[in-house]
Amino acid sequence: MNRGLQLKSLAGWGAALAVAMLAACSGSPKAPPPGTLLAEGTNRAFSHEVTTTAPPEAVWALWTDPSTWKDWDKGLKSAEHEGAMAVGSKGRIIPLEGPSSAFEVITLVPGQSYSFRTGLPLASLTLDREITGTAPTRFRHTVSFSGPLAGYWSGQFGPGFRAALPPTMQALADLAEAQAPQN
Repeated sequence: MNRGLQLKSLAGWGAALAVAMLAACSGSPKAPPPGTLLAEGTNRAFSHEVTTTAPPEAVWALWTDPSTWKDWDKGLKSAEHEGAMAVGSKGRIIPLEGPSSAFEVITLVPGQSYSFRTGLPLASLTLDREITGTAPTRFRHTVSFSGPLAGYWSGQFGPGFRAALPPTMQALADLAEAQAPQN
């Protein structure tokens, strides 16, 4: 394959991935409307933390079961994972629109935190999820872009992801509270 065809193939793949990721964050690369609650940080690295009355185990169970991700992340059609959540295990995120995206678990502290990474052309997107406190339960989701084209991809996806993260995490907290045993 000549270099021109390789670049066109990469550009086409990148465009398809961009459509999928924009669909997953239910937005576009345009700035969110004024007054929208955004995750804290920059478009390249940001996080959001939520407090809930649900026990940490309820949040952890939903976070580590990709079959439930569509129940609290409205940008997803589904998510799949090979076996138990473990370092090196792999899965796939299927957005409402566009192609699916593979991911790999890169860190895991059972009951406390894990991270997974998905690839972008000449960059990667890392998601860190952590239980940060108990009584009441607090949990944080951090998103970061890295690699040579991190600036480009964070410019494309960061605004939409920052706007989508707070309501997505609140939906997770609400579902964890609804599913937690009542005392």
